[in-house]
Amino acid sequence: MIHDCIDNIGFYSGMGARIRTALEWLCANGASCEPGDPIPVADGVVARPARYVTHPADSSRYEFHRRFIDVQFVAEGDETVLVAPVAETHPSAPFDEAADVGFGAADGMPIRLCAGEFLILWPHEAHQPGVVADNGPAAVRKIVVKVAVG
Repeated sequence: MIHDCIDNIGFYSGMGARIRTALEWLCANGASCEPGDPIPVADGVVARPARYVTHPADSSRYEFHRRFIDVQFVAEGDETVLVAPVAETHPSAPFDEAADVGFGAADGMPIRLCAGEFLILWPHEAHQPGVVADNGPAAVRKIVVKVAVG
């Protein structure tokens, strides 16, 4: 997991071409990107913009992926993202290979994600995004960039 401000993307340029592409795209487009259909950014990199209101934590609703890294960027608002090792997650249903998502229960570490910040989550990290932060429910505009592994 990496949590940082979008202004610091230069520190991550050596992490691989797709992650660099995702961060550069977010830096150039994240502040103005509005919800809609997925946006193809490059081969193996797709942006998914959304708007929602944060919700209470639900220990049984952690998600995890196998084929994609999530680069989550908050453009407006703030939220908590709960993060736990997939190895410590108790699956609630079989993994959906087609959608590349599994769900389960976990007891995660809270990460506060504010406007202008990003969080990179690897396939071994289960996460529950969109959780209410300390200041109560908030409207969030967020872009999740899915980065193919490999």
